[in-house]
Amino acid sequence: MNRAGRSRPESLRSCWPLRTCLAVLLALVLVACVEERGGDGATAFSRDEFIFARVTRVYDGDTFAATTAANQRIRVRLAEIDAPEKGQPWSNRARRRLTELVDGRDVSIRLFDVDTYGRIVGRIFVDDIDVNALLVAEGLAAVYRRYAEDQHLYELEARARRQQLGFWSSDYRPRGAGGS
Repeated sequence: MNRAGRSRPESLRSCWPLRTCLAVLLALVLVACVEERGGDGATAFSRDEFIFARVTRVYDGDTFAATTAANQRIRVRLAEIDAPEKGQPWSNRARRRLTELVDGRDVSIRLFDVDTYGRIVGRIFVDDIDVNALLVAEGLAAVYRRYAEDQHLYELEARARRQQLGFWSSDYRPRGAGGS
């Protein structure tokens, strides 16, 4: 029955699966278009481009939220490193240290990629400090071997291991770290 109390013709009642399929197909096309533009409809970025933003929230030892000069909200994942996740040993210390370094501050982000979650993956700089490298050097993040390209990070990690800094003084290892 329609709103006027009349029954719909049989042909309209039987085409609802087609309408549903078309709606799903349209949604998938829209999602694909958004992802092609940068994950959330944002302007697409190029690798090694610098993005300038102010950090608004630190989520964990390698992820934060920021707002660009164009007032665009972004989520950022630190490239080439892996810090302990929430609830894991050393996660509070890693998050606290990243907060000390970036929260409320203007940062430069050298773009590496946009991940499957729509986060910008990049190397973070505050003034002249390479935040990614500093966290590795202090033993609060490990080199994420699956994605790391910078050989200097491996050297910093080896030094932190030798000096047993941060989590290298314990049995804990982040998922992306290599063997002991």
